[in-house]
Amino acid sequence: MSTLSPSAFCSANRFCIHMHRFLLRHSSTEPTAFATAFFMLMGLFFAGSAVHAFAQEAVPSSDDVQRHHLDLGAKDLQMAAKSEPGLRVDDRVSLKSNVDRATLTSSVIEAPFAFNGLAPHWRAETPSDAHIHVEVRTSRDGSSWTRWTPTGHAAPVEPTIKRTGEPNPYAGDMATGYVLTELGSRYVQFRVTLERGADTPQLDRISMYLVNSTGGPSEPSAEQNDAYNERIEQDMKSANPAKAVSKPRIYTRSEWGAQAPSGGYRYYTADHLGMHHSASTSDGNADTWSECAAAVRGIQDFHMYTNGWTDIGYNYVVCQTGHIFQGREDGDDGSDIVGAHDGANTGSVGVDGLGYFHAPYDQTPTNAMLDGFAELFAWIADRRGIDPSSASYYYGYGGTVDNVYGHRDVSATACPGDNLYTEIPTVISKTNTILDGGGSVTLTSDWQRNGASGGRPSWFSSTASTERGLAYGVVGGKERVYAVSRTGGLSVQVMRASDGADVTTLSTSGISGGVYALNDIEASSDGVLFAANLTTDASQSAFKVYRWDSESDTPTEVVSYSGAALRLGDHITVTGSTADNSIEIWAPGSGSNNVVRFATSTNGQSFTASTITVGSMGSTPSVGAFSQYFFLSSAGVGAGSYNDSGSQRGTVPASVIPSTTGSLKTYADFSGPSMRKYAAAYDYVSGSAHGGKLRLVDVTDGASSATLQDETPWLGGADNPNGTGDVAVKSNGDGTFTIFVLATNNGLAAYSTSTVNGLAASGTEASEEEWETPTAYPNPTSESVRIDVSLTEASAVRVEVFDILGRRVLSRDYGRIGGGERTFTVPVQNLASGAYLYRVKAGERTAEGSIRIVK
Repeated sequence: MSTLSPSAFCSANRFCIHMHRFLLRHSSTEPTAFATAFFMLMGLFFAGSAVHAFAQEAVPSSDDVQRHHLDLGAKDLQMAAKSEPGLRVDDRVSLKSNVDRATLTSSVIEAPFAFNGLAPHWRAETPSDAHIHVEVRTSRDGSSWTRWTPTGHAAPVEPTIKRTGEPNPYAGDMATGYVLTELGSRYVQFRVTLERGADTPQLDRISMYLVNSTGGPSEPSAEQNDAYNERIEQDMKSANPAKAVSKPRIYTRSEWGAQAPSGGYRYYTADHLGMHHSASTSDGNADTWSECAAAVRGIQDFHMYTNGWTDIGYNYVVCQTGHIFQGREDGDDGSDIVGAHDGANTGSVGVDGLGYFHAPYDQTPTNAMLDGFAELFAWIADRRGIDPSSASYYYGYGGTVDNVYGHRDVSATACPGDNLYTEIPTVISKTNTILDGGGSVTLTSDWQRNGASGGRPSWFSSTASTERGLAYGVVGGKERVYAVSRTGGLSVQVMRASDGADVTTLSTSGISGGVYALNDIEASSDGVLFAANLTTDASQSAFKVYRWDSESDTPTEVVSYSGAALRLGDHITVTGSTADNSIEIWAPGSGSNNVVRFATSTNGQSFTASTITVGSMGSTPSVGAFSQYFFLSSAGVGAGSYNDSGSQRGTVPASVIPSTTGSLKTYADFSGPSMRKYAAAYDYVSGSAHGGKLRLVDVTDGASSATLQDETPWLGGADNPNGTGDVAVKSNGDGTFTIFVLATNNGLAAYSTSTVNGLAASGTEASEEEWETPTAYPNPTSESVRIDVSLTEASAVRVEVFDILGRRVLSRDYGRIGGGERTFTVPVQNLASGAYLYRVKAGERTAEGSIRIVK
């Protein structure tokens, strides 16, 4: 058949000749494409199907989007309608006089390319109370089909295509919403139902718009996400302190591959937040970032090339995964662009939830999606002074509407679907939680070995201030807490992290020099121990750091620094791994303005010093490092944050971290809908019966906006005249953290965190109820790790791996996997030795665990 021309193929059939002429008249495709489409449709016709002849319209395609219109003209529509006894066929298709409702069903249509989205539109005369409903179904192979999907509320298309400035060939048509189909769909079938009102509707034509939007940019890397978060933190630093809600991670138009708008926007400061749904099933079609981005590209393309709009109609789109995508651009001055989402757009930010939240699919919005709405709404509400719980006059609507509303509240539509509409109070509650400062983190005691409870260890002095430095680490596959002691001679005490019980001591052979030969100890992410002496003048008595590779190892001197007259060794901070040379040792100079940072190119066998100049420090200074900046705390001065160059970013209020605070450690928490950053600080009061305690502070929004989350009771009544003490942090892999504290002259304790009344807590509880913690093996590992997961239902699975600073270092998508016991192999051969947190996401469920990589 491929060797015949259309005219030769049709020479013996009068109807075929008519169809050939019609297609030639209405098709603008290249001859080869035309012939292919023609023979395909004729084959369907001669096979006995009551089918229409579709003509392909060539529409310019962008790099990331392939699009086609398939048109069913009047005569072809009439031919297809003749098999339905309730329909009258003349110049139009309408209902017979004694019929109130009838349905036309098309034959199977094979598309010219694989598609992942479609939208029908039609021209008709629809009297009062009469209706035309269109449903579609799709298939990858022509035999296994999706359910019939209603295409939603219809609205008139624009008279011109703003993208090109040309008249819209479909002007006067009614277009429905965009339907997200199965990836790789090749076949489509539709049915049209006419319902009588005051009179019969009269249908002239119907067209099908097909899109393949699966080409596009890759998901942003961990480094790009880090850079984004850093920009947001800088913006928060310069913002009015009253605007305290940080911007969530919103994927920009360039990141998801948006086309440029075809014209200018209108602007109006928003005072309402509108919720929509795409009325297209995302079940299995938008379970990863890439699939969500493809769906957004398709929606934009449909809005521009069929509806004729300037751009995508929504201001933002939220996926079931919780990813937030920028729709229409924000104004240069931060003003709000008027969208095209509910017919009453002026004064509202329109946000689309990607999914089908009423019959027939009845999808349920995930917690991640609801959190995404809440994070976005809280940020906008904070900028615009919107009260999510109130109602006010909505300019575009011309009346009073809830400030957070559903599309159906202002238009005759089922949008955003019953299942999302009923969650609006939940979104409002979550939004208010964020506006009120988010969920609070509380501390619960795990174990006590101090003067207030449990009793001090025998090696721990109550008066001599001989215990000052503390560390947590996984060494030799065992979770340990380490403390430097000078009671009865120099020792490094080794304790079980789980209960604080004594285990052994480290060798101190060959250690000498300094006022105190050892004062503080830390562990690298790959389980190597480093301890430092205390010197009051490094230029006269060198500052030294020693290394242990195991608990049975003899210490090796790796730092001997005499470059400046600094007091060093009150506290050291170790970040990174020896395996990949990312390890750094931070040593702030007490009473100076210098922080000495030691880096290595020999896997931690030797180090090179550099100096960061900061503001003046008080006594017992301590560094808490994030990936691109650090916090610095010292007694007598307080705490603040600094860029790596030493420029101060902000100061923590004294009511949050008092100026009596010395030791401080920082960590990042990824368990909630967005990353949170915390500082664990040791506080004391000299000359009183308060020996020391732990303060937990949220520093997500910067030092100046830090908030106190919780604090512990005092760890005893012994005086601590030097104000010394230390803290260490362990990630538990389940969204909680254990914080160890040493209070000089008083003892030790361990506390675990939990989040209450916040977004992270609800997600964690759901995961614990529905999903068993995954099992990872072998652990430790060097090349790959296998993670066993019990899936309660078919889900898209992603595994992410984070280092101890909270940086995502690996992300791997496994696609949509059926329910049951599943094993996922994660290649980790490119990661350095050290301790890592992994997170498994399956649909809306999340679980975490820890792994250790040993090379």
